[in-house]
Amino acid sequence: SSKDNGDRKGRIYVTSATFDDLTKRELGPGEDPVWSPDGSTIAYAFPGPTGNDPGLWLMDSNGVPLRRLTSGQDRRPIWSADGRYIIFMRQVGPIDWNVIRLDLESNQELSLSAPGAQDGLPTLSPGGTLVAFASDRAGIWNIYTVPLDGGDATLLMPIKGVMLNWLEHAIQWVN
Repeated sequence: SSKDNGDRKGRIYVTSATFDDLTKRELGPGEDPVWSPDGSTIAYAFPGPTGNDPGLWLMDSNGVPLRRLTSGQDRRPIWSADGRYIIFMRQVGPIDWNVIRLDLESNQELSLSAPGAQDGLPTLSPGGTLVAFASDRAGIWNIYTVPLDGGDATLLMPIKGVMLNWLEHAIQWVN
């Protein structure tokens, strides 16, 4: 995604992965795009036409909106390996963010967070059973894990340094 059109509105683009053609094709408005495991669908954040109706959406690989998933200040979607769940972060207060798991079949949401903290930047373990996320729940920034099916969070490691603009960061879990 990019906000390079001068109006600072996010748009989603695709381009060749082989770099033989750097032409980009606009799929539509949105931010934080992530492809489904089978490559057929993109989950993305979209603030709505006026910027006052945010949520997560799905579009097909040609940019056709398929359906709205959520209504709220939701960002950074990721897919589970089987494509059943989307994990994302939701702003529920001025300095309160939660990590949420959405079941795409039932539309049921499960909070993977404790209230009163900034929990976000989710990533899924290579085995697909744990969600790692950054949190300031202990008064300092750490990375925690929680089972994909919910439960207690476990401290994985501290984050060294200061995260002044923590929403500009990302976490990746690789083998």
